Amino acid sequence: MSSRFYVPGQVSDKASRAKSRANRSMYQAFLQWGEARVSPAAGDDGQPQEKQETEDKEAIRESVRKEAIEFFGKRQEHDALVQANERRVRLKAIWNGRKVGEWVGAGNYRMIGRVMAVMRRTIGEEKIGQMTEDELRQHVLQASDAIELQLAEERQTREECGGDVDGT
Repeated sequence: MSSRFYVPGQVSDKASRAKSRANRSMYQAFLQWGEARVSPAAGDDGQPQEKQETEDKEAIRESVRKEAIEFFGKRQEHDALVQANERRVRLKAIWNGRKVGEWVGAGNYRMIGRVMAVMRRTIGEEKIGQMTEDELRQHVLQASDAIELQLAEERQTREECGGDVDGT
């Protein structure tokens, strides 16, 4: 109970474990004690005790996380993971089929896929993630125009060859 890692209400008797713990009177008393601490009664500052403990739990969790990162020497690794996640979230926000569809015509799903594939291959997702939305839109429209031109040329070639591209 005196551990800084203990947060009343976080420990509960899950239904799957209740049967095996039913005969453990000390543990059951501990659970009851913890439940009594997480009551909706107001604390000293007028806030419900449960809200205070939730805020305390988050503060403790963050403090322990920071301490563990430093203790195990993982600051750089942690920061790199956080930055990679932020880049991924930003990329998904600006680079997705819905957004590309707004720019090239939402009904043309095949074109959306082609444009995204061409841009991944020619520019790369890392550079795409560094672009502003306006820059990205310009590149998408250029890729779309180039693909449409290529498709038109392929159609013309098929028509000239009587529907057979290889000329046989």
